[in-house]
Formats: sequence, structure tokens, C-alpha cells
Amino acid sequence: VCSSDLSDDRVIDTMARASLVPPASRTQIVAASLGAATNDLVYTPITPCRILDTRVAGGPLAGGFSRDFNAVVGSGGNFSSQGGSATDCGVVAAGQAAVVINVTAVTPTGAGFATVYPFGATRQLASSVNYTTGAIVNNTVVAKLPNPLTTKDFTIYSFATSDFVADIVGYYAPPQAT
Repeated sequence: VCSSDLSDDRVIDTMARASLVPPASRTQIVAASLGAATNDLVYTPITPCRILDTRVAGGPLAGGFSRDFNAVVGSGGNFSSQGGSATDCGVVAAGQAAVVINVTAVTPTGAGFATVYPFGATRQLASSVNYTTGAIVNNTVVAKLPNPLTTKDFTIYSFATSDFVADIVGYYAPPQAT
């Protein structure tokens, strides 16, 4: 059949009936397009809340060292022991897989970087915040939480001595049926 013998409508109909991709169930198509309701994490934004401030508690983090912190607390807990809010910031430990925090290096004594990483994990080579002497520099990072949760949630390593402030702005958790 010569292509001039086919009308546009006939070509469109023929192509629409052709199987160009392997057949898939509706669930597979939705999961591929939107994510899987059982495996993917859901982001929940919260009102920014201070979870740590080394200027208030603990003092500056010494250069070349790291310190462990909490990002979620048990029922009735708060962040005041790490210089943060006297509330739970709305992040009572309930299956969160990661938290989103805005980390600020405050007046470091030298140029360098800080790395935020999961508590108990090996520090990665990537930096989370790069700073210069005396600067106040921040960055938003996603910090994976240990699974299962332990006594601490994340660690900050600092190349130079510096104070740090962190505000939680959201978290990732498995979806909850409603």
C-alpha cells in the first residue's frame, strides 16, 4: 500500500491500535509515573524550628572534630539541651527516614567546610557548607536518619572551629494511609 493511499485518520487509528510498549497494568503505570505508595517517601514541610545552636549550648565545634545531634525527639522531648527549641518542633519520632535542615556556620575561625551526615555512618567526602573566616554561611541539607533510630540522629564535622545553628524545615517519611 502506498502511503498516499492512507488518510491521516487511518494512520492515526492504526498507530493508536499498535502496541508500541509492552502491556502494563494500571498500577505499574501509576507507580512509574507518580511513585509507589508503599516504597516512596513523602516530604512534609514544617514551620522552621531551631533544633540546635552551639552558641547557646555546647560551645563551638572544634576544628577537625565532629559532634552528634538529634533531629527528632521522643514524645514530650525538646531540643533545649542542644541550644534549640523548648518544644518538639512537631517532629516526634514517628518513622521519619530523613530530615531537611538549614545548617548555618557562624563565624568560623578559618576557611573550610562542614559536613552533615547520618549518625553512626562514615563521613562522606562531600561538604554540606563551605565557609570563610568570620563568615555566616548556610545551606539546606537532607540528613538521612539511622534506621532504627538510635540515641542521636546526625553528625556535623567541621574543618575549622565554628559555631553552628540548625533549623528543621521538613522531613521525609513513608506514606500514611488516611
